[in-house]
Amino acid sequence: RDPVIIERSNLVNISKLIVKELIETSLKYGRMLDSDHMPLQHFFIVLEHVLRHGLRPKK
Repeated sequence: RDPVIIERSNLVNISKLIVKELIETSLKYGRMLDSDHMPLQHFFIVLEHVLRHGLRPKK
């Protein structure tokens, strides 16, 4: 398999897990999250990777 496809798939899957975790913890804590909240930090790290590498589909 193409390494780019594998990386894209991994980023999508990690993004889904991080967003799910972020939503669950925000509901648990009343939607008030501090900047030191780990799921929020994970979200920004994954977002940075997505923006850096891109998730554009193949043409």
